[in-house]
Amino acid sequence: MVVHMLVPTLTDMFFDESDASVKATAYTVSVAAQIVAALILFVLFVRVWLDHFKFRLSALAVVVGVVGYVLWVWICGLHPERQFLSLFGWQEFWPTRTAFDPFTEIESSMHRNLFMVLRFTTLALIVPVAEELFLRGFLVRWIEDVDLKSVRFDNLGWPAILAPTVCSVLTHPEIAASIVWFSLVTWLMIYTKSFWNCVVAHMVTNLLLGIHVVVTGAWELW
Repeated sequence: MVVHMLVPTLTDMFFDESDASVKATAYTVSVAAQIVAALILFVLFVRVWLDHFKFRLSALAVVVGVVGYVLWVWICGLHPERQFLSLFGWQEFWPTRTAFDPFTEIESSMHRNLFMVLRFTTLALIVPVAEELFLRGFLVRWIEDVDLKSVRFDNLGWPAILAPTVCSVLTHPEIAASIVWFSLVTWLMIYTKSFWNCVVAHMVTNLLLGIHVVVTGAWELW
């Protein structure tokens, strides 16, 4: 997630408006590189995380994913962080995501289609798996007990329960939405005792969010 926040910002810094095609190409290549790197890591450690997490799914994961999408878009639309800072005249200092619109930034339809496939692959597949592996696959269990395999998701202490939400606040500019969404998925983890339900909920939310961005043009949510 941090990478997706930084890549479009860095390309804006290094390329001006006359280099739009080069900037778009750099962004596309960076997204493709992230997918390749993630897939290599997934394959290398596939036996480890399949051994640690029994593959068990619940329909509740899809419900949480849909509800999470609705809450994320609604809360982000309220801009609570900027509204709070506006009380002190500091709203301009709050970081926002670069609104990368592939329909205006990328002239070639073939290039645009490739970018959209790569971006949705990252958004709805790579990010959910990678982020959940770190947050709930490693961080939660490590905080609870260094013997990771002994940790049960339904019997966690408060530091482990709060860890994913705290980490999300540090890596997302949408603080209020992050608190609500990551807390909701942590509840799902505890209630269903399943790591994979968290992954599916994350996938559903991200997929719906990606569709929402394309349909509405809210590229700052990209």
